[in-house]
Amino acid sequence: MKPGNQTAKAGLFMGGILFMPELRKQRWKCILCHYMYDPVMGDIEHGVKAGVPFHELLHHWECPKCKSRKNLFRQVIEEESASL
Repeated sequence: MKPGNQTAKAGLFMGGILFMPELRKQRWKCILCHYMYDPVMGDIEHGVKAGVPFHELLHHWECPKCKSRKNLFRQVIEEESASL
C-alpha cells in the first residue's frame, strides 16, 4: 500500500480549500532539515492526500526533503494568540 491510501478525515470545502480545524494544530517538523508536515496540506507529491494526520502516515514514509524516518519528526506546539 502506498502512502496516502488512507481515507481523509471529514472536512469542509471552502473556496476549493479543505478546511479541517482539528488538524491545524497537528503539524510535525523534521529535526534534521526542518521540513514541516502539515496534515491539512498532506504530501501530494509523495502520495499523501490532504487530511492525513501524521500518526496515520505509513511507517515507511520519509521526509520529502532529507529522507529521515518518522521518528525524527517532532510535533510543533503553537500557542493560540491571546484575544485583545
